[in-house]
Amino acid sequence: MTPFLLIMLLTTSPPPAVPPGDAGTPATGLFLTVTDVKANHLSVYGKKHEFLWVGDVKAKHQDVTLTCDRLTGFWTGSSEQVTRMRCDGHVVVVENNRRGWGEHADFDNVNSILVFTGNPHASQGINQFEGDKVTFYVGTDQLEVENASGQMDSAATKGKLGQKKAPKAAPPAPRKP
Repeated sequence: MTPFLLIMLLTTSPPPAVPPGDAGTPATGLFLTVTDVKANHLSVYGKKHEFLWVGDVKAKHQDVTLTCDRLTGFWTGSSEQVTRMRCDGHVVVVENNRRGWGEHADFDNVNSILVFTGNPHASQGINQFEGDKVTFYVGTDQLEVENASGQMDSAATKGKLGQKKAPKAAPPAPRKP
C-alpha cells in the first residue's frame, strides 16, 4: 500500500457517533478526513491490516493537530477503513482551545474518542487538569478526567466545574515541523 492510499484510508471512515450525554451534532473526528500526515518513516503491513508512522509524526486536519513519536493504525480488511490508532511517546493533541498530552493515546476512530494515559494532562482554555486517564470526545467540548485534579478559573468556566489542586506539569511545547 502506498502512502497515498494510506491517506485515502484515513479519509474514508464513517461519521462518528455522538458522545454519551451529547444530543448535539456528531463530532467531526480527528482522523476522519486527515489531509496531511508526516513522519520520518512509514511502514505498511497489509496482511496485518496495520500501518506505522515513526519519528516526528505530525497529523493535521483543519483545527486539530496531533504529534507523537510513533503512530500505529489499524483498518478493517474488507472496507479498509481505519478503525483505531495508537500513539506512543510525547503525544500532544491540540483542538481549538483544548490540548491533551501524555505518553500514550488510543483513538477510537469509529466513535471519535481519544484516551490519553501515561501521565496524561489536559487543558481547556486557561484551565488545566491531570489524572489517571484523560478522555477527549473529538469535535465536541466534552472531556473527562479520571481521579482528576486541576487548576480552574471560575470566571472562565462560569462555575460549571469544581476546583482541585494545581497540576504538576505544564503542557509540552509544540514540536517544530
